[in-house]
Parts: sequence; structure tokens; C-alpha cells
Amino acid sequence: FPTAGFTEFHNGGIATMKLQLDANYQLTDNIGLFAKIAYCSILDRDLRDAAEHGSGADYGQYKDFAWGGFGATFGPIMLLALFWKRTTLPGAIAGMLVGGITTFVWKFYLSGFSAEIFQIYELVPGFVLSFVTIVVVSLCTKAPSKEIQDEFDQVEHTRLSDMKL
Repeated sequence: FPTAGFTEFHNGGIATMKLQLDANYQLTDNIGLFAKIAYCSILDRDLRDAAEHGSGADYGQYKDFAWGGFGATFGPIMLLALFWKRTTLPGAIAGMLVGGITTFVWKFYLSGFSAEIFQIYELVPGFVLSFVTIVVVSLCTKAPSKEIQDEFDQVEHTRLSDMKL
């Protein structure tokens, strides 16, 4: 991560930009840390309640829900970013939001309906909707620059045996 040193920069504009980047990284780190602490605190409290009341099955449900959320949020974007050069940042962000939100909505609102379609694991609809959202939003927004697409093609045609490790 970058640091706020001025040894390399003597121009005030570059130093100011470096300080802003450092502040952004610090803010992102702090938000991420706060989210992790909040999530772990809620999960810890709920798991303690489950242990006190003897319902060990709750742990499995939390684990399944967490993995479903991660899979629906990050799975499609990882696949598309690796294998489809038309993926864009707005598509990625929209897809991650749709995947995560779908997981919550499916688990807490739609799974209560009696129709069998609503009884499937929340990862499945979250993954599908996230994948479709990434493709649609990426196609509706400006394509990545020629430079990015050329770099994608270069990496795509590189074989592991050609690399000097």
C-alpha cells in the first residue's frame, strides 16, 4: 500500500495527489475493517444464542448463507473478468450488488413462499441474476479501452510454459 512520504515527489501537485490516494486507501481500509468487525460481532452474538439454546443447526445455516452470498456476489464477476474482455466496471459493480441483494431477498423474503421454486439455495438465483446483470450493464456501457482489450488478449494467449518463473 502507498505511504504518505514526500521523498520521491518534489512537485506540490503530485504530492497532493499522493496524499489524496493515501487518504482514500486509509478510508477504504477503515470501512472494510468496520464492516468485518460488525459482521463478526453479529455472527458471534447469534452463534452464542444458538449454542445457549441448543440449536446447532443454526451454524450450518449461517455457513451456507455466507457461502451463498459470497458465491452470488463475487463468483460471476470473477468468471467474467477472467474470460470475457467486454466486462466493465459499472457492470461489475451492478452485478455484485444484484448478487448480494438477491441472496438476502431470496433467503429472508421469498423462501417463505410455498412454491418449490422459492425453496432452492439462494446462491443459484443470486449467481444467475448477477451474471445476467454484469453482461447487460457491460453491453450497455462504453467498452473497455483498446489498451485494456489488447492486454486481455495478450494475457489470454500467454501460456504458463512461456513464462519465466
